[in-house]
Amino acid sequence: MQKRQYVNIFTILACMLATATTRADNAYYTVNMQADIVTVAARILYAQDIPYVSMDDVLDGLGGTIRISEKTIDAACSGATAVLKLNDVAVAVPGRTFSLIHPARVHEGGLYLSQADIIEFFARAYNMQIAPATPTTTPPELTPVVPDAPALDEDPGLLLETLTLPAVATDITPEVEEAAAAEEKAIAPPPGIADEETSIADDSSTERAPYSDVVGSIVLDAGHGGKDAGIVGDNITEKEFALDIVMNLRRILKETTKLTIHCTREADKDLSPSVRTKTANAVKGDLLLSIHAAYAATHHTGGITIFTDQSPNPPQETLDSEMRRQLAARRTRGEQAATTAYHIAQTLAEEGALGPVTVRTAPLILQRLAEMPCILIELCYLSNPETVMAAGDETYREQTAQTLARAIATALNQPME
Repeated sequence: MQKRQYVNIFTILACMLATATTRADNAYYTVNMQADIVTVAARILYAQDIPYVSMDDVLDGLGGTIRISEKTIDAACSGATAVLKLNDVAVAVPGRTFSLIHPARVHEGGLYLSQADIIEFFARAYNMQIAPATPTTTPPELTPVVPDAPALDEDPGLLLETLTLPAVATDITPEVEEAAAAEEKAIAPPPGIADEETSIADDSSTERAPYSDVVGSIVLDAGHGGKDAGIVGDNITEKEFALDIVMNLRRILKETTKLTIHCTREADKDLSPSVRTKTANAVKGDLLLSIHAAYAATHHTGGITIFTDQSPNPPQETLDSEMRRQLAARRTRGEQAATTAYHIAQTLAEEGALGPVTVRTAPLILQRLAEMPCILIELCYLSNPETVMAAGDETYREQTAQTLARAIATALNQPME
Protein backbone atom coordinates (compact mmCIF):
# COMPACT_ATOMS: atom_id res chain seq x y z
CA MET A 1 0.00 0.00 0.00
CA GLN A 2 2.83 2.41 0.93
CA LYS A 3 4.64 1.60 -2.33
CA ARG A 4 1.47 2.37 -4.32
CA GLN A 5 1.15 5.75 -2.56
CA TYR A 6 4.73 6.63 -3.52
CA VAL A 7 4.01 5.66 -7.11
CA ASN A 8 0.86 7.80 -7.19
CA ILE A 9 2.67 10.80 -5.70
CA PHE A 10 5.49 10.44 -8.21
CA THR A 11 2.97 10.23 -11.06
CA ILE A 12 1.18 13.39 -9.89
CA LEU A 13 4.42 15.35 -9.61
CA ALA A 14 5.57 14.16 -13.02
CA CYS A 15 2.29 15.25 -14.58
CA MET A 16 2.50 18.64 -12.87
CA LEU A 17 6.01 19.25 -14.18
CA ALA A 18 5.08 17.98 -17.60
CA THR A 19 2.30 20.55 -17.85
CA ALA A 20 4.90 23.23 -17.24
CA THR A 21 6.40 22.56 -20.64
CA THR A 22 3.19 22.62 -22.66
CA ARG A 23 3.16 26.41 -23.08
CA ALA A 24 5.95 28.95 -22.97
CA ASP A 25 6.00 32.72 -23.00
CA ASN A 26 8.08 35.62 -21.72
CA ALA A 27 7.62 38.13 -18.91
CA TYR A 28 9.35 41.52 -18.74
CA TYR A 29 10.15 43.47 -15.60
CA THR A 30 11.81 46.71 -14.61
CA VAL A 31 13.65 46.76 -11.31
CA ASN A 32 14.82 49.75 -9.29
CA MET A 33 18.29 48.97 -7.92
CA GLN A 34 19.49 52.04 -6.03
CA ALA A 35 20.01 54.65 -8.79
CA ASP A 36 19.70 52.09 -11.59
CA ILE A 37 16.69 50.95 -13.57
CA VAL A 38 17.24 47.43 -14.89
CA THR A 39 15.04 45.73 -17.48
CA VAL A 40 15.00 41.92 -17.51
CA ALA A 41 13.23 39.30 -19.61
CA ALA A 42 12.27 35.92 -18.14
CA ARG A 43 10.72 32.73 -19.43
CA ILE A 44 7.22 31.75 -18.35
CA LEU A 45 6.10 28.13 -18.02
CA TYR A 46 2.63 27.00 -17.02
CA ALA A 47 1.80 24.46 -14.31
CA GLN A 48 -1.90 23.64 -14.07
CA ASP A 49 -2.61 26.83 -16.07
CA ILE A 50 -0.72 28.93 -13.52
CA PRO A 51 2.05 31.06 -15.07
CA TYR A 52 5.44 30.54 -13.43
CA VAL A 53 8.37 32.91 -14.02
CA SER A 54 11.98 31.73 -14.30
CA MET A 55 13.80 33.14 -11.29
CA ASP A 56 17.09 32.10 -12.88
CA ASP A 57 16.43 34.53 -15.75
CA VAL A 58 15.39 37.37 -13.43
CA LEU A 59 18.22 37.01 -10.93
CA ASP A 60 20.80 36.50 -13.67
CA GLY A 61 19.87 39.91 -15.04
CA LEU A 62 20.19 41.43 -11.56
CA GLY A 63 23.49 39.82 -10.61
CA GLY A 64 21.87 37.32 -8.22
CA THR A 65 22.44 33.60 -7.73
CA ILE A 66 20.38 30.48 -7.04
CA ARG A 67 21.63 27.35 -5.27
CA ILE A 68 19.37 24.28 -5.20
CA SER A 69 19.99 21.47 -2.70
CA GLU A 70 17.93 18.43 -1.81
CA LYS A 71 15.66 20.20 0.68
CA THR A 72 16.06 23.93 0.19
CA ILE A 73 16.62 26.59 -2.45
CA ASP A 74 18.79 29.63 -1.71
CA ALA A 75 17.98 32.65 -3.90
CA ALA A 76 20.41 35.52 -3.30
CA CYS A 77 20.27 39.05 -4.67
CA SER A 78 21.40 42.52 -3.60
CA GLY A 79 23.17 41.18 -0.50
CA ALA A 80 20.15 39.25 0.84
CA THR A 81 19.28 35.54 0.67
CA ALA A 82 15.81 34.00 0.66
CA VAL A 83 15.45 30.31 1.54
CA LEU A 84 12.60 28.44 -0.16
CA LYS A 85 11.42 24.84 -0.09
CA LEU A 86 10.53 22.77 -3.12
CA ASN A 87 6.76 22.63 -3.73
CA ASP A 88 6.17 24.75 -0.62
CA VAL A 89 4.87 28.28 -0.07
CA ALA A 90 7.15 29.09 2.87
CA VAL A 91 9.98 31.60 2.42
CA ALA A 92 12.55 32.39 5.11
CA VAL A 93 14.63 35.57 5.18
CA PRO A 94 16.84 36.82 8.04
CA GLY A 95 14.60 37.57 11.02
CA ARG A 96 11.24 36.61 9.54
CA THR A 97 9.23 34.34 7.24
CA PHE A 98 6.42 34.90 4.77
CA SER A 99 4.28 32.82 2.45
CA LEU A 100 3.83 32.68 -1.30
CA ILE A 101 0.47 32.34 -3.01
CA HIS A 102 1.63 29.30 -4.98
CA PRO A 103 4.42 26.85 -4.11
CA ALA A 104 7.91 27.29 -5.50
CA ARG A 105 8.79 24.84 -8.25
CA VAL A 106 11.96 23.50 -9.81
CA HIS A 107 11.94 22.53 -13.47
CA GLU A 108 14.97 21.28 -15.39
CA GLY A 109 17.29 22.54 -12.67
CA GLY A 110 15.79 26.05 -12.53
CA LEU A 111 13.66 27.80 -9.90
CA TYR A 112 10.21 29.09 -10.88
CA LEU A 113 7.86 31.29 -8.87
CA SER A 114 4.30 32.05 -9.85
CA GLN A 115 3.79 35.31 -11.69
CA ALA A 116 1.38 36.38 -8.94
CA ASP A 117 4.18 36.09 -6.35
CA ILE A 118 7.02 37.93 -8.10
CA ILE A 119 6.35 41.53 -6.97
CA GLU A 120 5.64 40.61 -3.34
CA PHE A 121 8.57 38.19 -3.20
CA PHE A 122 11.11 40.81 -4.32
CA ALA A 123 9.67 43.41 -1.96
CA ARG A 124 9.81 41.13 1.09
CA ALA A 125 12.94 39.14 0.30
CA TYR A 126 15.19 41.87 -1.10
CA ASN A 127 13.37 45.15 -0.39
CA MET A 128 13.41 45.77 -4.14
CA GLN A 129 10.75 47.38 -6.30
CA ILE A 130 9.94 45.31 -9.37
CA ALA A 131 7.18 46.06 -11.86
CA PRO A 132 5.86 44.38 -15.00
CA ALA A 133 6.96 46.01 -18.24
CA THR A 134 4.86 46.03 -21.38
CA PRO A 135 6.91 44.61 -24.27
CA THR A 136 7.32 46.68 -27.39
CA THR A 137 6.83 45.17 -30.80
CA THR A 138 10.24 44.31 -32.21
CA PRO A 139 10.41 43.89 -35.99
CA PRO A 140 11.70 40.43 -36.96
CA GLU A 141 14.29 41.83 -39.32
CA LEU A 142 15.51 44.97 -40.97
CA THR A 143 14.73 45.37 -44.65
CA PRO A 144 15.86 48.16 -46.99
CA VAL A 145 13.41 50.95 -47.70
CA VAL A 146 12.98 52.87 -50.92
CA PRO A 147 13.70 56.58 -50.34
CA ASP A 148 10.75 58.90 -50.77
CA ALA A 149 10.66 61.23 -53.76
CA PRO A 150 12.17 64.66 -52.94
CA ALA A 151 9.78 67.31 -51.70
CA LEU A 152 9.30 69.54 -54.74
CA ASP A 153 8.00 72.49 -52.76
CA GLU A 154 10.96 72.61 -50.40
CA ASP A 155 14.32 74.22 -50.89
CA PRO A 156 16.71 71.22 -51.08
CA GLY A 157 19.14 73.16 -48.96
CA LEU A 158 16.67 73.00 -46.06
CA LEU A 159 16.05 69.26 -46.15
CA LEU A 160 17.63 67.20 -43.39
CA GLU A 161 18.73 64.62 -45.94
CA THR A 162 20.97 67.20 -47.62
CA LEU A 163 22.93 67.82 -44.42
CA THR A 164 26.27 66.09 -44.76
CA LEU A 165 28.95 65.71 -42.14
CA PRO A 166 32.24 67.21 -43.32
CA ALA A 167 35.26 64.94 -43.15
CA VAL A 168 36.77 65.17 -39.71
CA ALA A 169 40.32 65.67 -40.99
CA THR A 170 39.43 68.74 -43.06
CA ASP A 171 36.74 70.37 -40.92
CA ILE A 172 38.28 70.15 -37.50
CA THR A 173 41.07 72.66 -37.80
CA PRO A 174 43.69 73.51 -35.16
CA GLU A 175 41.73 76.68 -34.45
CA VAL A 176 38.60 74.65 -33.68
CA GLU A 177 40.59 72.26 -31.51
CA GLU A 178 42.08 75.21 -29.62
CA ALA A 179 38.67 76.79 -29.14
CA ALA A 180 37.25 73.46 -28.04
CA ALA A 181 40.01 73.03 -25.47
CA ALA A 182 39.32 76.51 -24.11
CA GLU A 183 35.60 75.76 -23.95
CA GLU A 184 36.19 72.50 -22.10
CA LYS A 185 38.35 74.32 -19.56
CA ALA A 186 35.65 76.92 -19.05
CA ILE A 187 32.96 74.29 -18.54
CA ALA A 188 35.08 71.95 -16.44
CA PRO A 189 32.92 70.32 -13.71
CA PRO A 190 33.73 70.44 -10.01
CA PRO A 191 36.60 68.13 -8.92
CA GLY A 192 34.31 65.55 -7.36
CA ILE A 193 32.32 65.08 -10.55
CA ALA A 194 35.03 65.43 -13.16
CA ASP A 195 36.58 62.01 -12.57
CA GLU A 196 33.21 60.25 -12.64
CA GLU A 197 32.17 61.97 -15.84
CA THR A 198 35.44 61.32 -17.59
CA SER A 199 35.41 57.64 -16.73
CA ILE A 200 31.87 57.09 -17.92
CA ALA A 201 30.94 59.79 -20.33
CA ASP A 202 34.01 61.24 -21.98
CA ASP A 203 32.77 60.04 -25.34
CA SER A 204 29.11 59.66 -24.58
CA SER A 205 26.50 59.72 -27.25
CA THR A 206 23.03 61.07 -27.57
CA GLU A 207 19.89 59.72 -28.97
CA ARG A 208 16.84 61.31 -30.41
CA ALA A 209 14.23 63.08 -28.37
CA PRO A 210 10.65 62.13 -27.41
CA TYR A 211 10.14 58.59 -28.54
CA SER A 212 6.59 59.07 -29.79
CA ASP A 213 7.22 61.59 -32.57
CA VAL A 214 10.94 61.51 -33.36
CA VAL A 215 11.96 62.57 -36.84
CA GLY A 216 15.22 63.95 -38.12
CA SER A 217 18.83 62.94 -37.70
CA ILE A 218 20.96 60.84 -35.39
CA VAL A 219 24.61 61.55 -34.69
CA LEU A 220 26.62 58.39 -34.01
CA ASP A 221 29.75 58.85 -31.92
CA ALA A 222 32.44 56.16 -31.79
CA GLY A 223 34.10 56.54 -28.41
CA HIS A 224 37.81 57.25 -27.95
CA GLY A 225 40.18 57.13 -30.95
CA GLY A 226 43.73 58.09 -31.86
CA LYS A 227 46.07 58.03 -28.87
CA ASP A 228 43.08 57.32 -26.63
CA ALA A 229 42.58 53.57 -27.06
CA GLY A 230 40.00 53.26 -24.32
CA ILE A 231 39.76 49.81 -22.77
CA VAL A 232 42.31 47.32 -24.09
CA GLY A 233 41.37 43.64 -24.26
CA ASP A 234 43.14 40.67 -25.80
CA ASN A 235 44.07 41.81 -29.32
CA ILE A 236 41.23 44.36 -29.34
CA THR A 237 40.78 47.98 -28.28
CA GLU A 238 37.64 49.86 -27.38
CA LYS A 239 38.32 52.59 -29.96
CA GLU A 240 38.51 50.06 -32.81
CA PHE A 241 35.47 48.06 -31.65
CA ALA A 242 33.34 51.19 -31.21
CA LEU A 243 34.24 52.56 -34.65
CA ASP A 244 33.42 49.28 -36.39
CA ILE A 245 30.03 49.06 -34.63
CA VAL A 246 29.25 52.67 -35.58
CA MET A 247 30.12 52.12 -39.25
CA ASN A 248 27.91 49.01 -39.39
CA LEU A 249 25.15 50.79 -37.51
CA ARG A 250 25.22 53.76 -39.88
CA ARG A 251 24.96 51.49 -42.92
CA ILE A 252 22.09 49.45 -41.46
CA LEU A 253 20.05 52.46 -40.33
CA LYS A 254 20.54 54.22 -43.67
CA GLU A 255 19.35 51.12 -45.53
CA THR A 256 16.40 50.32 -43.31
CA THR A 257 14.99 53.58 -41.96
CA LYS A 258 14.33 57.14 -43.08
CA LEU A 259 16.59 58.56 -40.40
CA THR A 260 19.45 60.81 -41.44
CA ILE A 261 22.69 59.48 -39.95
CA HIS A 262 25.87 61.44 -39.18
CA CYS A 263 29.09 60.36 -37.48
CA THR A 264 31.53 62.33 -35.33
CA ARG A 265 34.46 60.31 -36.65
CA GLU A 266 35.03 57.85 -39.47
CA ALA A 267 38.72 57.19 -38.82
CA ASP A 268 41.09 56.50 -35.94
CA LYS A 269 41.19 60.06 -34.59
CA ASP A 270 41.01 61.37 -31.05
CA LEU A 271 38.34 64.03 -30.56
CA SER A 272 37.60 66.06 -27.46
CA PRO A 273 34.04 66.07 -26.09
CA SER A 274 33.70 69.68 -27.22
CA VAL A 275 34.65 68.87 -30.81
CA ARG A 276 32.26 65.89 -30.86
CA THR A 277 29.36 68.01 -29.69
CA LYS A 278 30.29 70.88 -32.03
CA THR A 279 29.96 68.41 -34.92
CA ALA A 280 26.60 67.16 -33.61
CA ASN A 281 25.29 70.69 -33.07
CA ALA A 282 26.52 71.83 -36.50
CA VAL A 283 24.40 69.22 -38.31
CA LYS A 284 21.48 69.95 -35.96
CA GLY A 285 21.29 66.36 -34.78
CA ASP A 286 18.20 65.30 -32.89
CA LEU A 287 19.96 62.59 -30.89
CA LEU A 288 23.60 61.89 -30.00
CA LEU A 289 24.35 58.20 -29.50
CA SER A 290 27.83 57.34 -28.21
CA ILE A 291 29.09 53.77 -28.58
CA HIS A 292 31.60 52.28 -26.14
CA ALA A 293 32.83 49.03 -24.65
CA ALA A 294 32.93 48.32 -20.90
CA TYR A 295 35.17 46.95 -18.18
CA ALA A 296 34.39 45.26 -14.85
CA ALA A 297 36.58 43.95 -12.04
CA THR A 298 34.79 40.59 -12.17
CA HIS A 299 35.61 38.74 -15.38
CA HIS A 300 32.20 37.07 -15.70
CA THR A 301 30.28 40.37 -15.93
CA GLY A 302 28.51 40.81 -19.26
CA GLY A 303 25.57 42.48 -20.96
CA ILE A 304 24.84 46.08 -21.92
CA THR A 305 24.82 49.28 -19.88
CA ILE A 306 22.99 52.37 -21.12
CA PHE A 307 23.79 55.77 -19.59
CA THR A 308 21.78 58.96 -19.70
CA ASP A 309 22.58 62.26 -18.03
CA GLN A 310 22.09 62.63 -14.30
CA SER A 311 19.67 65.53 -14.03
CA PRO A 312 21.12 68.61 -12.35
CA ASN A 313 19.33 70.10 -9.38
CA PRO A 314 16.47 72.47 -10.23
CA PRO A 315 17.81 75.93 -11.10
CA GLN A 316 18.09 78.22 -8.10
CA GLU A 317 16.53 81.64 -8.16
CA THR A 318 19.90 83.14 -7.24
CA LEU A 319 21.34 82.08 -10.61
CA ASP A 320 21.14 84.43 -13.54
CA SER A 321 18.41 83.83 -16.11
CA GLU A 322 20.76 82.40 -18.75
CA MET A 323 22.19 79.81 -16.34
CA ARG A 324 18.67 78.82 -15.25
CA ARG A 325 17.68 78.43 -18.89
CA GLN A 326 20.69 76.20 -19.62
CA LEU A 327 20.06 73.97 -16.60
CA ALA A 328 16.37 73.64 -17.44
CA ALA A 329 17.22 72.74 -21.05
CA ARG A 330 19.72 70.14 -19.86
CA ARG A 331 17.13 68.57 -17.56
CA THR A 332 14.61 68.40 -20.40
CA ARG A 333 17.09 66.76 -22.76
CA GLY A 334 18.10 64.31 -20.08
CA GLU A 335 14.48 63.32 -19.52
CA GLN A 336 13.95 62.86 -23.26
CA ALA A 337 17.09 60.74 -23.47
CA ALA A 338 15.95 58.64 -20.50
CA THR A 339 12.62 57.87 -22.19
CA THR A 340 14.33 56.79 -25.40
CA ALA A 341 16.97 54.81 -23.49
CA TYR A 342 14.25 52.91 -21.63
CA HIS A 343 12.59 51.81 -24.86
CA ILE A 344 15.93 50.82 -26.39
CA ALA A 345 16.71 48.79 -23.27
CA GLN A 346 13.31 47.12 -23.34
CA THR A 347 13.75 45.95 -26.93
CA LEU A 348 17.29 44.74 -26.26
CA ALA A 349 16.10 42.84 -23.19
CA GLU A 350 13.29 41.21 -25.16
CA GLU A 351 15.70 39.93 -27.79
CA GLY A 352 18.23 38.88 -25.16
CA ALA A 353 20.99 38.31 -27.72
CA LEU A 354 23.40 40.75 -26.07
CA GLY A 355 22.73 39.76 -22.46
CA PRO A 356 21.12 41.61 -19.55
CA VAL A 357 20.48 45.33 -19.98
CA THR A 358 21.03 47.99 -17.32
CA VAL A 359 19.96 51.64 -17.57
CA ARG A 360 21.88 54.11 -15.41
CA THR A 361 22.34 57.83 -14.93
CA ALA A 362 25.66 59.64 -14.65
CA PRO A 363 26.86 63.21 -15.22
CA LEU A 364 27.62 63.25 -18.96
CA ILE A 365 30.01 65.85 -20.30
CA LEU A 366 28.51 65.51 -23.76
CA GLN A 367 25.03 66.37 -22.46
CA ARG A 368 26.40 69.59 -20.98
CA LEU A 369 27.66 70.66 -24.38
CA ALA A 370 25.18 69.09 -26.80
CA GLU A 371 21.99 70.82 -27.90
CA MET A 372 20.14 67.50 -28.09
CA PRO A 373 19.48 64.43 -25.89
CA CYS A 374 22.53 62.18 -25.35
CA ILE A 375 22.74 58.44 -24.72
CA LEU A 376 25.90 56.44 -24.05
CA ILE A 377 25.83 52.68 -24.66
CA GLU A 378 28.47 50.24 -23.42
CA LEU A 379 27.93 47.22 -25.65
CA CYS A 380 30.64 44.77 -24.70
CA TYR A 381 32.71 43.93 -21.60
CA LEU A 382 36.30 43.62 -22.79
CA SER A 383 37.17 42.30 -19.31
CA ASN A 384 35.12 39.16 -20.02
CA PRO A 385 37.26 36.53 -21.84
CA GLU A 386 34.27 35.06 -23.68
CA THR A 387 33.03 38.48 -24.78
CA VAL A 388 36.49 39.56 -25.91
CA MET A 389 36.79 36.50 -28.11
CA ALA A 390 33.40 37.21 -29.71
CA ALA A 391 34.03 40.95 -30.09
CA GLY A 392 36.93 40.32 -32.44
CA ASP A 393 34.70 38.42 -34.87
CA GLU A 394 33.20 40.34 -37.80
CA THR A 395 30.00 38.27 -37.73
CA TYR A 396 29.46 39.09 -34.06
CA ARG A 397 29.92 42.80 -34.71
CA GLU A 398 27.49 42.73 -37.61
CA GLN A 399 24.89 40.91 -35.52
CA THR A 400 25.46 43.32 -32.63
CA ALA A 401 24.90 46.29 -34.94
CA GLN A 402 21.77 44.65 -36.38
CA THR A 403 20.35 44.08 -32.90
CA LEU A 404 21.10 47.63 -31.80
CA ALA A 405 19.65 49.05 -35.03
CA ARG A 406 16.37 47.22 -34.41
CA ALA A 407 16.23 48.57 -30.86
CA ILE A 408 16.91 52.14 -32.01
CA ALA A 409 14.37 52.00 -34.83
CA THR A 410 11.72 50.53 -32.55
CA ALA A 411 12.37 53.04 -29.77
CA LEU A 412 12.22 55.97 -32.16
CA ASN A 413 8.99 54.61 -33.64
CA GLN A 414 10.39 54.60 -37.15
CA PRO A 415 8.45 52.67 -39.84
CA MET A 416 10.36 49.50 -40.72
CA GLU A 417 9.13 49.20 -44.30
